[in-house]
Amino acid sequence: THIVTRFDIYESSSYMYKYHKLLQEHALGNFKDFVHDIGLTPAMLVFLNGNQNTLGIPIEIYAREVYELFTLGVDNGYTQQDIVETARAFTGYTDMPEEWGPISFDPNTHDAGVKTIFGLTGNWNYDDVIRILFEERANEIATFKAAKLYRNFVNPTVDEDMVQELATIFIDSNWSIAALSRPAGQTAEVVNVTTRENDLFDGLFRGFVAPHRPLDPALSAGLGTRRTNWRDVRIDDPATRAGAGTHKPEGSKTARETS
Repeated sequence: THIVTRFDIYESSSYMYKYHKLLQEHALGNFKDFVHDIGLTPAMLVFLNGNQNTLGIPIEIYAREVYELFTLGVDNGYTQQDIVETARAFTGYTDMPEEWGPISFDPNTHDAGVKTIFGLTGNWNYDDVIRILFEERANEIATFKAAKLYRNFVNPTVDEDMVQELATIFIDSNWSIAALSRPAGQTAEVVNVTTRENDLFDGLFRGFVAPHRPLDPALSAGLGTRRTNWRDVRIDDPATRAGAGTHKPEGSKTARETS
């Protein structure tokens, strides 16, 4: 998703641990919550200079990244002035009493003045910006993320109709990443799986579910073909879970077998 940091910038194992733990916790969770929480992790605050973003000297880097990379896409639904005002709203997370320690909010370094973001005016802060972003730019966010998912896991050539269907799913699910990405188990709740759509779920399954949920060999055998029938595969069925934790590639050995 481009929501990344670089260890060589903050050089803290504890920061890296907290960052990766957050990625795991939100991997199939709520995207809005993810966007909110990731910006307050010490790793991201240091990586994009958020811990130096202070009253009177706003730093625009993170504000720009939130819109350009995390949620909307380049030049899609925001202006330079939105970035300037958002940077002001993001000020205040500067309380860092010791190197590699917690980073907290300091109201004395927060710009509490009036700001206008996406046409709405108020004394906005960090929480306000995330709320306004997902309320005022819901369609842009959903379409941007659905198209990125489609390009990376289905086909580089985007099917606009399918992207719009996925975007609708994303919004209707209240920003559930699982609802957007999982191809099996709840497909009936998402869309009716037609022949055309089956290929979409085939790609999504391989990209999101298969690496983390080993299948019973009888079910996983179909993954090598183009026509896995997702109506017949449910990751929440006992038969599908039968191989979880026990199935290993043919010829591989466990640690006990090699000792």
